[in-house]
Amino acid sequence: MSDDDEQLRVRYRRDGCFMVLTTQASAEAAHAETEALAARGIPLRFFRPDELGDRLRTRNIAGAVFDPGEGILNGVDLIRAMRPLLAGVQIYEGTVVTRVREGKVIELATPGGTIRANAIVLATNGYTPRLGYFTTGILPVISHVVATDPLPRDTIERGLRAPMSTGVPEGSSTRAAPKTNTRTGTR
Repeated sequence: MSDDDEQLRVRYRRDGCFMVLTTQASAEAAHAETEALAARGIPLRFFRPDELGDRLRTRNIAGAVFDPGEGILNGVDLIRAMRPLLAGVQIYEGTVVTRVREGKVIELATPGGTIRANAIVLATNGYTPRLGYFTTGILPVISHVVATDPLPRDTIERGLRAPMSTGVPEGSSTRAAPKTNTRTGTR
C-alpha cells in the first residue's frame, strides 16, 4: 500500500488567513502576542491598517494578523472521503426532514418516506427549531479547530496559544495532545 492509498481525497487550500481586529485594545493584544509567537519561530505577522494596502479591502479595522500556515478544506469532501471509514453509518445529504419522532428507534419523516435510526446528528443550523429542538433560541457560534505538526517538547512545555481567525481573543484555548507532541485548539 502506498502513501497515496492512505490519504483522503479532499479539496483544500493552505494559503494563509488574516485575523482582523476591530478595536485598538484587541489589536494591541494581538500585536504583542504575534511578536511573542514570532520570537518562538511561529511565522505570524502583524499588520497595522496602513500596512495592509490591497491585501484586505476593508475599513475601520485596528490591525490584522496574518498566519501563512492556515488553510481551509471542503467539509463535504471530507465527509464523503471518510464515508468508507464510517462502517454502518448512513449519511442522507440534502434530505428534508419534516418531523422527528423520538423513541428507542428514532423516526425521521421526509417527503420520500420514513428513515429509522438508533441515533441522529442534528446538522440543521438555524432550522433546528422547526423540528422542535432548541425552540427558545439558538446562539450562533463560530467554531475553529487547530492542529499543529509535531512541536519540540520545550515549546509545548512553555505553552502556546494559537491565534484564531475571528478577531475575538476571549475563549481561545489550545492544549498539548499526549504522546504526539502536537497542539490542538478550539474556540
